[in-house]
Order: sequence, then C-alpha cells, then structure tokens
Amino acid sequence: MTAASGLAARAPGALAPPGAISPQVLQAVIARLGHRCGLAFGAHNRGGLVQALEAAREWFRLGSAGELPALVETPEGLDWLVRTLTIGETYFFRVPEQFAFLKERVVPELVRTRAAGPVRAIRAWSAGCATGEEAYSIAIALRDALPDPDRWSLRVLGTDLNREFLERAAEARYSEWSLRGVGELERRRWFVPGPGPGLLTVRPEVRRLVQFHPANLVALEAPDAGEGAPHVDVLFCRNVFIYFEPEVAAAVVRRLVERLAPGGWAFFGPSDPLPPRIDGLEPVGGPTRVAFRRTDGAPRRARTVRAPSPVRPPPTRPAPDAEPVDVRELRRRAEAHVARGDVAQATRWGSAWVSREPDSTEALLLLATVRSTAGDADEAIALLRRALYFDPSAVLANYRLAELLAGCGRVAEARGCLTNALAQLAAMEDDATVPGSLELRAGALRDAATRRLASMRGAR
Repeated sequence: MTAASGLAARAPGALAPPGAISPQVLQAVIARLGHRCGLAFGAHNRGGLVQALEAAREWFRLGSAGELPALVETPEGLDWLVRTLTIGETYFFRVPEQFAFLKERVVPELVRTRAAGPVRAIRAWSAGCATGEEAYSIAIALRDALPDPDRWSLRVLGTDLNREFLERAAEARYSEWSLRGVGELERRRWFVPGPGPGLLTVRPEVRRLVQFHPANLVALEAPDAGEGAPHVDVLFCRNVFIYFEPEVAAAVVRRLVERLAPGGWAFFGPSDPLPPRIDGLEPVGGPTRVAFRRTDGAPRRARTVRAPSPVRPPPTRPAPDAEPVDVRELRRRAEAHVARGDVAQATRWGSAWVSREPDSTEALLLLATVRSTAGDADEAIALLRRALYFDPSAVLANYRLAELLAGCGRVAEARGCLTNALAQLAAMEDDATVPGSLELRAGALRDAATRRLASMRGAR
C-alpha cells in the first residue's frame, strides 16, 4: 500500500515498524520537497529532516520508509512536513532598521506620488508571514507613518505555506515573547489585553487591514493585491530564501519582482543569502541592503574587464576637500546617503571614510556595495580584495567577492573565495551572527556557500 492510498486507512499515532531511512529514500524525499515547495537541505539541517521523517512514519503509520517519497506528494503529508520543518520563530518589528526605513522613506514617497491621485491606496504583501507578526507590523507602520491613515485604503496580505501558522495569525493573539521588541507606549496604542493571562490582541483598526491566505512561493500562488491591483507597493519576504536551493531562490525572486509596482519596495531578510545584484531591483542601505527598489528596467550589467589580483592594497580616492575630521561623522554621512539611494554622495563620503580608515572592513564593504550598485564591478572587486588583505577572516567579503567574480565570468576565482569562506565558517557555530551583517547566521551562509560552490563544479 502506498502512502497516498494509506493515509485515509491509518489512524495517526501508532509506531511505525523499525527500519532506517536509506540514502536513496532520503534523496527522493529531498528532491520532491524541493520540487513541491523549494525546501533545501544541507549538512546543517539534514539531521532535522531525518528526525521529521521518522516522526512522519509514526504519525501516518507507514509500513516502510520507502513510502515517504509518496507521502510528500499528498496534501496531508506535505502540510505535515512543512509544519514540522519550517521555523515559525518571529516577533514584531524584527530588524527595526527596515521598519524605520518603511516609515521614514517609503511611506512619505508614496504619499507624495499618490496624495493628489484618484485612488489613495497602498498595498503590501508579507510573503512567508509565519504566525502574522510581520504582517501586523507592516500594517502598524503604515498607519503610524501616514498623516491621515483613515483617508487611505490600506491592505496588507499575509501568505504562508504553513496553514497552521495562518490560523494562529488570524487570531491576532500574541505572548510577551512575540512582543519583546515593542515598548510599553506602542503596546497600549496597538494592542488590547487578553483574552488570557500574558496575551495581547492586535486592535481591530489594525486587524481589519490584514488578510491571510495560504500560498506557495515556488508556484507563486499569490492572491490578487486587492481592488483590481495587479501589483503591490511594499513587499516583505524575509528569512525565506534560507530554505531554498539557489536556482529556486533566483526564480522566486524574479517572480516577486514582477509582483512589485513600478517604484515599489522590497525588504528581504538579513539571513537570506541573496546575490549582490538582482535584475529589476536596486539595493538601498549600504552593505546590509536594508531595502530594494524596483527600477523601470534591469540594472546595468557589471563590466567584465579582467584585472590581475592585486599584491598590495589598491589606492582609494582622496578624501574630498574640507571633510570633517571626526571619522564617526564620515561614517554617518556615508550611511545616510546610502540609505537615501544617492550613489554619488554615498561614493563621496564612503571614499572619505575609507581614506581615513583604510583598514576598516565595514568601510570597505559599504563602499564596495555602493560601487557594485553603480555597476562598477571592477572597483567593487578591488575594494573587497582590499578588505581581505587587511582582514583575511572577513567571511562576508569572501562571499560577496565570490558572487561578483562569478557574475563577471571569473568562476575559478569565485570558487577559491567560496572555499575560503567555507573554511572560515567551519569554525563558527550555526547560530552565530556573521560579522558585518545584521543577523545573517553562519549556518545559513555556510549552506548557501556550499550549494553555490557545488553549482560551479565543472565550470571554468
């Protein structure tokens, strides 16, 4: 009896007969999970998959481990595995820099462009919303930033593959743990106590702005943006791509870009291993790339002029005249212009910062990101090599250098950088934060680098 035909006949809970899951069965399950919902499994999470499959055998009372691949093809089995394998850990206003950018940069721009129009509407999409904290955070941020929110038509769509998460999201009830980043004033403003001890419920004026629907990002089963609108103005898709194979992630990103309105904004997770350039999106926010804006066309192609690897640090631009002496002020100005998307001024002040602190990895990463955004791949590569000259352990510089080199067709050099990055990551715990990032975890970057390196095998 196959898993598909046996689900209805078996009651959950009985122990499955003994028998190890063979490598062939495991690979078949991994392939089908990847095809159905994009989930990827590397060395750091394969053990968790095996545990989940053993539990699935017991829950569905499978006769043998060989029935597991067929279980993935059933709606019940796939839903059960997704609930078990995906992490619902999130909280309100996670990565505060992104929500500050939404309120201070994105909403004012939307107000300027839409206030005089016939329809004063903003549409947002929380893709991979888990238990809803992100979707409600977006709704709160939009209401808080609009000068007259009741005169605007606001809608936030929350989607996830995990239906159990969506049921909890619709209830809008949260514990102290989900609200650990919310101050007392904000709690009183946006939440009401109850319905039980230690719980808070999102206020009705926020809840009515948010709708939840199941959706599979791999198939892009995305519901309509609302009121006939085919696109959304704001997209949050964070900590989702860590689960995907690189080619799946690239396809999903392309489809998400198509769902953004012209000039729309996308926010990805700091832990998501994204390439340095995404067609149709312009990064804003420095090395951490706080947000991405949809451009009218694809970004300019990076120049592919080959240059020998430097044996000493390359020179940088001299600091502009009359720069402030305080390095902290140089950094503040550089980061401020990066956040505004002003490439010329970000280059100016970033160059000044590098001139004052020529061995600063943070300064070099920022300026490299700016130059990459401007389409100057050669200078970005030189700046990242300089960062590695001063700090050979700068794993983020190695990973980003690999992506730039691969984009320029220099695959052999890119493989060397990824090999170095993996050697550095081997000494880090999976949940350790990668230096130079907001909350990129070493385990996620290790898995992304491993898959990227595997995809380059045989290429020159």
